[in-house]
Amino acid sequence: MVKWCIREGWKALRRYPGALVGAFLIATAIQILVALPGAGSTEERQILLTLVALLVAGPLEAGQSWVVLKGVRGKGPKVGDLWEGFRRFGDALLAYVLTSLIILVGFLLLVVPGVLFWLRYSVVFYALMDRGLSGREAMEESSRLTKGHRGRIFLLGLALLGVNILGAAALLVGLLVTMPLSYAAMAALYEQLKAEKGSKA
Repeated sequence: MVKWCIREGWKALRRYPGALVGAFLIATAIQILVALPGAGSTEERQILLTLVALLVAGPLEAGQSWVVLKGVRGKGPKVGDLWEGFRRFGDALLAYVLTSLIILVGFLLLVVPGVLFWLRYSVVFYALMDRGLSGREAMEESSRLTKGHRGRIFLLGLALLGVNILGAAALLVGLLVTMPLSYAAMAALYEQLKAEKGSKA
């Protein structure tokens, strides 16, 4: 599974570098811009920026997931597909808030539960965008698809972590390749899990 997912992710990145890297760059730039305090920033402005960052994080995550999923499928993704996540704003926001809180609480209580929750919800945004599910339905679908495969997903996560550490070591420029590759590899994982278990009716 690990080698196959990374190989399929790499194929998608090589075939559609502009779309995958471009979507990652735009999403990252937006998140950085809304997180910057700015000169003369007040506490109220910081609270507002934090809220904006929270509101856009889910749709951007969903949009990136859609771009790379189309890439893995060979469906000709475009950078503009990133904005499809905002068409699912409410569902993407709900999925992001719920999964983030659950994973965060898991890490605060003990590291292992946090990792287990991440494995459980690792394909939530791919399911959300692929099948038009609600936020809660996408979480349930991710849980169903990953059940029985979380050991292999953990190994894939470790491999991608290592890849991104190497990317960061290359003066951070390498992340322009390794991060889109990671998203694409996870999209390939979703495709494999769905092929094995089928889509829940």
